[in-house]
Amino acid sequence: MDRADQINERLLKSLRDQGIEVEVHDGWVALDETGPALRGAMQSEVDDHARVQLDVSVALPGGRLMIESHAAARLTEEEGLAAAYDKFLTNSLPAITSAFFAPSAPTDDQLEPWPIGDEKWDVHLGSMGLEIFPASEAAQIDPNSPPIAPPPGLADEVRKLVCARESDLASTSWVRVFFAFANGEPVAQEALWNGQLWPVAQQAISELAWPKYEGFYALRLFLIVRQRHASSPAWPLDHRSTVKVVQRLVALAEQDPDASEDDLCEMLIDEGVDYAVAEAVAQFTPLGFAYLMFSQLELSSRYHIANSAGQVVGARLLTSEPAFVAAREVARALESASRPIVATLAARAGIFQAIQDAVQQGRPIPDLEIVVQADEGELADSAEGAAQAQPDAPAVEGSTAAETETPTSAKGSARPWWKLWGG
Repeated sequence: MDRADQINERLLKSLRDQGIEVEVHDGWVALDETGPALRGAMQSEVDDHARVQLDVSVALPGGRLMIESHAAARLTEEEGLAAAYDKFLTNSLPAITSAFFAPSAPTDDQLEPWPIGDEKWDVHLGSMGLEIFPASEAAQIDPNSPPIAPPPGLADEVRKLVCARESDLASTSWVRVFFAFANGEPVAQEALWNGQLWPVAQQAISELAWPKYEGFYALRLFLIVRQRHASSPAWPLDHRSTVKVVQRLVALAEQDPDASEDDLCEMLIDEGVDYAVAEAVAQFTPLGFAYLMFSQLELSSRYHIANSAGQVVGARLLTSEPAFVAAREVARALESASRPIVATLAARAGIFQAIQDAVQQGRPIPDLEIVVQADEGELADSAEGAAQAQPDAPAVEGSTAAETETPTSAKGSARPWWKLWGG
């Protein structure tokens, strides 16, 4: 069983423990084959300890994906995954369950009606979580009396900021805030709206009276804003359907060799393919074909996501992208049939020319960073941040945070995430 399957098994159990009867359908944990659905993936770096990032994708209407990321640094990859999943379970899953899997009966502390414009919107609250690592390894934290608390007015400030976005609310939006401090100094400050940096909120929240603490602490909050009577999440196209869309793109490219990526995307949309699916297939098909052609090389296993300004805001495993997986399968079948379209489409990938030039000139293959641009609202939630220096230190969230020095921390001294939302 690979890591994605292991994570899906955890998701399956967590939802079933709440009485939600889900099954695994083509790699998605779902109520049925029409939605709602979620799936997990993991990225890790292992040297003297393991740094793990857990990404859980939730299918949204219109082909959008909401991706919640949690990171942890531990001695082993298994321990890191367990720690990251515990954070997701406490901080994110309550809001996801309330919004999508049990919208008819959320608990009072998960759902609040917020007035936005002339309507009331349903706001599904995750746990506002606080993680603390004392400066001294000998220090112990009383679970019932944490040494610090969130800054006064944080919940009210977030509510005010969300309600001020009435002009650009989608039927489903999500907010994540992550602030971390080491020895009284900020090491990560991030506010995200639908996975995009939210500078106004980041500035306003940073100006609150954050407590000073000799050691490290991190606060994270997550919530989902849904229009009342919004449509249920649509389960993404299954693998077989995605393969068919890739096959259709190949046929269109053979018919019109001069068609650009945008042209092929528009052709698919004109034939009734969902916009998000058509865009993903147009972006990832050349890359999937190129990866098959250069399968003997050790190419990157992940791709980076950039916003419209060209800023990298996250990263995902290529194998977690359905269009990439489908493209490799289609390319393999076409290659076995000696179809020249494989090389033609592979040559469209940005990595193709760089690799080909290096091979022809006998130079080493350069380290290639794969970047995919996504539209606002379709971006994955940003990856949880910088690599950590110690196995017991918390991983810092935030794609924009530079690598930071991590505090000295006591093994096992971190308290899990507290429920801190009030009234």
